Amino acid sequence: MYSTIQNKILDLCVRILIPIILMIGFYILFHGEISAGGGFQAGIIFSIPIIIYILLYGNKTHQGHFFLESRFFELLSYIGVLMYILVGIIGMISNDSFLNLTKELIPNTIMEKVYIFIIEIGICMTIFGTMCNIFISMYKVKKN
Repeated sequence: MYSTIQNKILDLCVRILIPIILMIGFYILFHGEISAGGGFQAGIIFSIPIIIYILLYGNKTHQGHFFLESRFFELLSYIGVLMYILVGIIGMISNDSFLNLTKELIPNTIMEKVYIFIIEIGICMTIFGTMCNIFISMYKVKKN
């Protein structure tokens, strides 16, 4: 196994921890509407492996270069906000208020849960992209 950092123990620990962190993030996202957690918490947890990866590898790998030089996370934030707004507009189309989908359009059906999950995913994408953008901005400032 080739590693781009000198500390092999740290590299191995990160390779073990990143899948566990992502699994916890998915658990919090999927169970957010029925328990504590949801899109915001999952977005923060999903950003942790990216931050760890950038701290360890920086620009030394292709993935690190992609993370630091592309606008992927910014685009992801925009898509998350757009998802949230579109679900809200669906509520307005049904002659109701913004994000109020329970009266005429989808009263107590499985679609209500689907719309809530779409909102949670939009929030998760927005927070994930924003947190990664904030960290990358600070990382670039520190490197310069």
